[in-house]
Amino acid sequence: MINYYIFISKVLILGLFDNSYYSVIKKHMINKSFKFSNKDNKSILSLLRIFKKHLKSKIYFNKPDYLLNDNLIFDNNMDSFKERVDFLNFYSQKKKYNLLAYDTTLKFYSINQKLEWILLTIVFSPLFIISSAFDPKYRASYGLLIEYPIMLANIIDFLKKKKITLFYFNIYELESNLLAHFFLKHNIKFYKITSTTPLGFNNQNILTDGLILCDFIQQDEVLLYNKSIINKSQVTFGPEDSHRYMNFYKTSNCRMIYDIGFYSTASWLRFKEGHLDTEVNMFKNEILVLEELRNIVDEFKVVINLHPREYINKDIKKEAYEYYINILGDNISFNDKAPVNKYFDNYNIGVGWYSTILSERIYAGFKTILKPYDTPLTKLNSNIKSIFLSKEDSLEDHIKKYIKYSDYEFYLEKDILKYTNRF
Repeated sequence: MINYYIFISKVLILGLFDNSYYSVIKKHMINKSFKFSNKDNKSILSLLRIFKKHLKSKIYFNKPDYLLNDNLIFDNNMDSFKERVDFLNFYSQKKKYNLLAYDTTLKFYSINQKLEWILLTIVFSPLFIISSAFDPKYRASYGLLIEYPIMLANIIDFLKKKKITLFYFNIYELESNLLAHFFLKHNIKFYKITSTTPLGFNNQNILTDGLILCDFIQQDEVLLYNKSIINKSQVTFGPEDSHRYMNFYKTSNCRMIYDIGFYSTASWLRFKEGHLDTEVNMFKNEILVLEELRNIVDEFKVVINLHPREYINKDIKKEAYEYYINILGDNISFNDKAPVNKYFDNYNIGVGWYSTILSERIYAGFKTILKPYDTPLTKLNSNIKSIFLSKEDSLEDHIKKYIKYSDYEFYLEKDILKYTNRF
């Protein structure tokens, strides 16, 4: 563990220099964490809470063996394991996989391991607390620095001197590049899978062996962030759920029922609950799109595709219906069926501010128009920007023009055929 703490100290100091190897690790590691609310991300007590949690944790004396197969999936938990396997097997040669879950690595497997962690945490915590004073928005991420050595010691012990290939999901988590450094140091072969979320949101800084992108827009982003993405190889698959629907959309006849499908981010609910807004004014900007849509709800059949957060229970679903009716009026319909990506062909045009489901829709080959104000997508300088409208561009005019086009004609005129796997 001492090597970890020495390296972290070096990262905190040398990471201050832009575009350095250490800054790629630090910028990702010291940031807002999705594990905490906005309030907790700024709390100076985060480190103490994390220390107390692991101090009270018990010691496990039977260490598991994860290497029954040569291919290992590293993920936050066990819930998505089957989906991860199906995704990888859809886009590559079929293999057998084992799972290494983040939660299982946060355990002490000996008394000496726990005592060493306690001692080193006490010694190095003052450095982390002092450093957090200069990053008050990200104090929780400094608290997590005392959790990572537990996880890292166990993972390296599991994997060292073993010939395995590791597939790393959920790379937006703050420890992603830190782990990558030690994987590279120990010659562990691994691939990071990006997810469908644009790299500009949470993955502008990537350190990896191999990189698997989850849509073609991310190829443009890799070029944009080339100074802060360090990788030896790169391949593009598709969105993480695309194995469920791509073969169907390539062969099915269009089931178009409605004119416009609006895809929600549940921004109003995230704002209400104090969840992260990723500093892109999600709530305010989505309202601007809805207000434009209000002008045409009487002319076209409009459906609001609710975000899964918005129908998690009857009360929230009722509140969601009232929220959208209050903005758009009564002449709208709702879709609360999951997964939404099974119904892309129900809508002539898909619209929204931005959401990962809209990226999936673009990849699946269906007409899509976004108004992604304040998102990193506006920084791209490629053909995909032809479907990203500015605040000055009229959503109504674009809908009225392109509703007459077929999906293929739309992609052809916009010169974005390379961004879909359908045609």
